[in-house]
Amino acid sequence: MKFLALPDSGRVFFVLNFEKLLKNSLDGGIIKIGDNNMNEIKLDKLRKRIEELQNGRIINSNIGIAAFPVSVEIQSINSHAEKRLKERGITKEDAQSYINNAMIMFEQKEKIRLYISNDGNSAVLIRGTELITAYPAKDFDNTIKIIIEEVKKYE
Repeated sequence: MKFLALPDSGRVFFVLNFEKLLKNSLDGGIIKIGDNNMNEIKLDKLRKRIEELQNGRIINSNIGIAAFPVSVEIQSINSHAEKRLKERGITKEDAQSYINNAMIMFEQKEKIRLYISNDGNSAVLIRGTELITAYPAKDFDNTIKIIIEEVKKYE
């Protein structure tokens, strides 16, 4: 176990996976600390539960790997996302807020990350720093709905 000190705040945190923290920061992400009640042990249990649900074909196996949310600033929006955001009445600022306040993130193939907002009312897909899409809860499939319920059990 290592320690992470935040000099400006005077706070010190225990970090169980320092290498992942370092990798995420080198990839341009910022680890949010203090906004999420989930710790590494709970996240590991959630990952195992999601794997069980995937193996039982209860949820989509392409959802990715659950991870602590890494805040990323949206730098660009692809044409598909522009169309969907307009249809759904979601702004770039809304999508950024969903990322910044995510309850959970899933790392998918091709550097795609799925963020589910902390209120469970929205989700965002981003590749690197490019917004792919964002959608409200009314458009969630069963996989996202089940995941939100599972995440709440581990908060």
